[in-house]
Amino acid sequence: MIPYLLDLTGKHALITGASRGIGYGIAEILAEHGASVCIAALHSDGASLAADGIDTSADIFSMGMDVTSAESVEAGFSKLKDRWGRLDILVNNAGVANSIDFAHLDEEAWDRVMDTNLKGTYRCCREGFKLMSHGGSVVNIASISGSMVNVPQFQANYNTSKAAVIHLSKSLAVEYASRGIRVNSLSPGYTLTDMNRRIEVQDLVENWKGRTPMGRLAEVKEIASAALFLASPMSGFVTGHDLVVDGGITVLC
Repeated sequence: MIPYLLDLTGKHALITGASRGIGYGIAEILAEHGASVCIAALHSDGASLAADGIDTSADIFSMGMDVTSAESVEAGFSKLKDRWGRLDILVNNAGVANSIDFAHLDEEAWDRVMDTNLKGTYRCCREGFKLMSHGGSVVNIASISGSMVNVPQFQANYNTSKAAVIHLSKSLAVEYASRGIRVNSLSPGYTLTDMNRRIEVQDLVENWKGRTPMGRLAEVKEIASAALFLASPMSGFVTGHDLVVDGGITVLC
């Protein structure tokens, strides 16, 4: 029963920001379960290398896509239409973050985060829905930062963008339910990506571990497995939900 519900054979999936980290982990696990996968990333070379690294018999290809550019997003989805004619799974993972005290947070830094995290999700949803006339599943990668305030780092722009992604997902879930399109958000907790393995952030990592009830960061595959659940028939009656995968940290907030 369970393997059937996780079988994505014949499904076509696009993951943005998928050249590394959580996005790559999601692309890999969807392909492992039979989906054809398009890896989209800002830099086409990185996307191509990521696609080459996935060992599967499924159809894998890559493209450069700048989610802050309407023209780039439209061109990317046009390529998808030409190749597949449809889209079944859309994972909006592309995002940026920075840590800036609000007093020093200028409009350029604010706009960069909003344009990528929120407006990029908006752009991809608009184009993706056009290829989902048969129904589909959208997974918007939000963050625990959309439900809690990060400390000791200050990220008012990032927190706000992710809170907006969560509510955008709920709004679209209601609007598109009658078309058979499920829209959910996934909010990872602190995750052991390559970015969080850097020596210069280890003091922060220890702080995050200490505040997380499970006493560690998530593995990328643990976040990717949650995305697989939301993308698959196993979550067929789940829409408008924000799935928090955080080792319990938001329970304490």
